[in-house]
Amino acid sequence: MRYPAIIILGVACSSTPMKVSEPDAGVVVYDVDGDGFTQDEDCDDNDSQIYPDAIEQCDGLDNNCDGEVDEGVMNTFYIDEDFDGFGDIDQPIDACEAPDGASTVGTDCDDQNETIFPGGIEICDGLDNNCDEEIDNGVGSTFYVDNDADGYGNPATGQVLCAEEEGMVELSGDCDDNNNSIHPGVDEICDEIDNNCDGEVDEGVASEYYTDADGDGYGDESIGLVLACDGLEGYVENNNDCNDTDSETYPGAPEQCDFIDNDCDGTVDEEASDASIWYEDGDEDGYGDSASTMSSCSQPSGYVASGGDCNDNNDTLNPGATEVCDNVDNDCSGVIDDNASDAEEWFLDVDGDDFGDPNVSQLNCNQPSGYVLDDNDCDDSEPSIYLGADELCNSIDDDCDLVIDNNPIDAQTFYEDSDGDGFGNPSVSVEDCSAPQGYLEDNSDCNDLSADYYPETGECAKGATCLDILDAGLSTGTGIYVIDLDGSGQGTDAFSVSCDMTTDGGGWTGIHFENSYTYLSGVLLAQNSAYDDGIDLTYGPYTLDIGSQQHYYFYEFTFTPTYEQFYLSGWTVRAYTASGDTSEVCGSIVSWNGGLTSHGDIALGSPDDSGPVASMYSGTTSNCLFSCTSCETSWPFGNQIYTVGSNADTLRLAWGEWGTQDEGWYPWYSGLVYLR
Repeated sequence: MRYPAIIILGVACSSTPMKVSEPDAGVVVYDVDGDGFTQDEDCDDNDSQIYPDAIEQCDGLDNNCDGEVDEGVMNTFYIDEDFDGFGDIDQPIDACEAPDGASTVGTDCDDQNETIFPGGIEICDGLDNNCDEEIDNGVGSTFYVDNDADGYGNPATGQVLCAEEEGMVELSGDCDDNNNSIHPGVDEICDEIDNNCDGEVDEGVASEYYTDADGDGYGDESIGLVLACDGLEGYVENNNDCNDTDSETYPGAPEQCDFIDNDCDGTVDEEASDASIWYEDGDEDGYGDSASTMSSCSQPSGYVASGGDCNDNNDTLNPGATEVCDNVDNDCSGVIDDNASDAEEWFLDVDGDDFGDPNVSQLNCNQPSGYVLDDNDCDDSEPSIYLGADELCNSIDDDCDLVIDNNPIDAQTFYEDSDGDGFGNPSVSVEDCSAPQGYLEDNSDCNDLSADYYPETGECAKGATCLDILDAGLSTGTGIYVIDLDGSGQGTDAFSVSCDMTTDGGGWTGIHFENSYTYLSGVLLAQNSAYDDGIDLTYGPYTLDIGSQQHYYFYEFTFTPTYEQFYLSGWTVRAYTASGDTSEVCGSIVSWNGGLTSHGDIALGSPDDSGPVASMYSGTTSNCLFSCTSCETSWPFGNQIYTVGSNADTLRLAWGEWGTQDEGWYPWYSGLVYLR
């Protein structure tokens, strides 16, 4: 309950509080500032301007004691960071007075840029300078996309820009922005396209064309024109053809002898291109005077088609006449006796060997200097080379027969060496300048089918045996041949033998036992020694017995290559006795390790067998072959062929004696053994 206060004027300035009585309660209260509100009502009883319901002032005080300061009386200010007089609407400040850095206007759209504010000057910089929510409005230029880079843009792509950007231009109006040859201002060309973008196609550039039915390049004037850019098939740009159904008739065509106005000049056959030149023929020889001519489509009287007559008063002289050697220009060629029908062909002879070059010649009635009639020189720079010259070994075709070094006079003889042993076959040779492959100068080979046989120690073996010679096809029949038992250049030297090329097919090698056996390697073997034995260089091996005992010997010859058969020819054996005793062949050598069965024997065979295959005694038909004191006899009888048990390389000759007499034997004296 508010009580009326008793106001005492002047008290407010007093430091003494004013007492206010409360009659009902008897309570005393004070109003210090004298504003009519006591201490318990006044929120500041020391300031008379502050009291409840007082008018709130913008002074930083709670004037009306409502618990709020300056409510409803402060002004709104806005932070102006760029100090352009316009604050940021998003940074308001309520204050009684504008603080530093604040503005009463909060419409700045960019408070970081002092050039941007409402009412600012819009410039073309990509910013809203006047804060009207439009960028660069009213200040940029319109640019257009220029895809084909021809300087003109597509009008549908306009953009306002501050400056020209790449691919943009200020000029528009391009009607095809994908073709840089199409844009405003370009020259229109005839291509059925609006090149200059003026909305018209091929204006002022299309051509007029006329039908050319005959394809001669000239059109028919009676047919209407057609406008087109390029030449149309069957059309041309002129209309000057006087006959469009004939391709050989048109202006400027060659006039021909055909009763047609070919060149369309209104005249027929004048100066026809195919008109003939006719020559006046005074001597009526079919050739006219070239100086007197006439051009006409038909032959005039007294004229002919051929000119060139050099004497139109002599019908034997004209271009068709035959030139002969008579010192007259018969054929009117301008040259006397040139290419005369009876002229001879002369050939250039540079080297003076009387043989000419067939590639350089001339026809002439008389021999030109340096020319000859013979054309058989294949090298006219060398006088020693011509047909029939001596061919020499010089890699030149001296005789001009198209073959080099054939049959040269200085050729050598070379002999075929088919077995490659370095010795040539005297029967096969060639004449040549150098040795052909497989040929050489030597001609001493006696067997050119085998490299094992060639000349040695002055002799030439054809084989190791006569059978080799026969099998190689080198046999010339039975006779003496040279063989080499172990091949040329090895062991035993070559030597001569008798070859039987007839008996039982031939191929028998004959070994001579007459006074010579040194070329065979013989070995004397004694089974039972005699009183006296040995080898007599004149007669061969012998034995001599005195007293009663049995003895026999082997003499072996190594024979290479092997043999299978042998026979004896012209064989002679000799017996010897003393003191009136006799020698007999009355017993056989039946084995190589046994004794005689009776008196005396001579036998031959292979030591590889058990015994001999040829026996002097076994070939007899009587008890004793003969008995004498000093005699000789032939054996065997009838050239019998003996066969050994296997291929053998040794021939064994055995002889022996048995008895009590002073007697002995020479196993051979003379003869041959033929082996095969």
